[in-house]
Amino acid sequence: MTDLIPNCFSMKITVNFLGTLSRYTGAESIEVKLKDGARFGDLLDELNKRYGKKLPPKCWNKEKAEFIKPVSAIGSAGDLEARETPLAANEEIHILIPISGGTA
Repeated sequence: MTDLIPNCFSMKITVNFLGTLSRYTGAESIEVKLKDGARFGDLLDELNKRYGKKLPPKCWNKEKAEFIKPVSAIGSAGDLEARETPLAANEEIHILIPISGGTA
């Protein structure tokens, strides 16, 4: 009988937390299952459920469920900023705090 029920959570997204962010999440990499046609905002909402209370306010806005600059999310098409950005099945997303400084 369960074979007749469609699996609406068929998109798998791999999220890699780079640098100090992995200390807050307790994981360097996770897999998230989302509905077909999911957007970046859907992923942010899921990350808020899992890690919203663990991420510091300098990195994460709990009310808006989004990262705060300079934290960057980078997917297959480049920087992910708009919640409306579509995600691809099996996409790998890297979340990091860019390092700056030094001299040229």
